[in-house]
Amino acid sequence: MKALRSGLGEPAEADEKNAAEDTPRTPLSIDERIAAYKQIGANIIPLAETMRWIDASKQTLKEWDEVLQQRRSEVLRQLGARGLVLAITLGLAFSISELARRTLTRIPDSKRKRQVNTVRRILTGIAVVVILVLNFISDFGSFATFAGFLTAGLAVALQSVLLSLVAHFLFYGRYGIRNGDRVH
Repeated sequence: MKALRSGLGEPAEADEKNAAEDTPRTPLSIDERIAAYKQIGANIIPLAETMRWIDASKQTLKEWDEVLQQRRSEVLRQLGARGLVLAITLGLAFSISELARRTLTRIPDSKRKRQVNTVRRILTGIAVVVILVLNFISDFGSFATFAGFLTAGLAVALQSVLLSLVAHFLFYGRYGIRNGDRVH
């Protein structure tokens, strides 16, 4: 049975441990002290180098964070400027298209009005596509080369279609061929 200290509820063994800790340890010999210091020194030097490496890494991470913060704010500014330019140019294209639509009311011929309105829609669509493409392209030199090759290839590939389209407008246009005209 364990004896309890008076009213604290701790066993008597705790007193024995405290008494054992209070007793002085046997002093270490010089060789034992030197060996203990060498062991501590062997552990402290790598720890000090590790701490220097950690401090250098923290500093590098802080510098990277500052650079990333600056770059992010710069990119956001550029994105805002591009968005503003995009909104202004698209607004301008749609405004011109709306002005053209309003002037179509002055054309008395309904067939001609429909043709001009179709051309207006096509030109507005082309303008919107060109504005969007030019807004998102950063290297204009390569884009110009690509566009040149693309248009040259389309012109060669669609040569007969383009000629037929032009002939259609010549035949059925305002001054085109009518019933009773002679064609050579």
